Amino acid sequence: MTWTLSDSEPKARVRHICDCCRKPIEPGVVYRRATLADSSDFWEWKAHLECDEIYQAYSRSIGEWEGVNSWADVLEWRDGLVTS
Repeated sequence: MTWTLSDSEPKARVRHICDCCRKPIEPGVVYRRATLADSSDFWEWKAHLECDEIYQAYSRSIGEWEGVNSWADVLEWRDGLVTS
């Protein structure tokens, strides 16, 4: 189980890398930042707002928050919705 310890949408002051698409989050861009934990680890999630929305929808559609294999899987799912 994963717990969200903090969740915010700050404006980037420095360049970050999106945990979804792996592209830069440039300074001045509002992004999602969450601090998460499970039974053995803590980590931060940083993502473009658009990427995070897609990731959240995908996670809800498969019924789990953990176990997303890759961003490519998420995009394939999204593209299937767009072309359907």
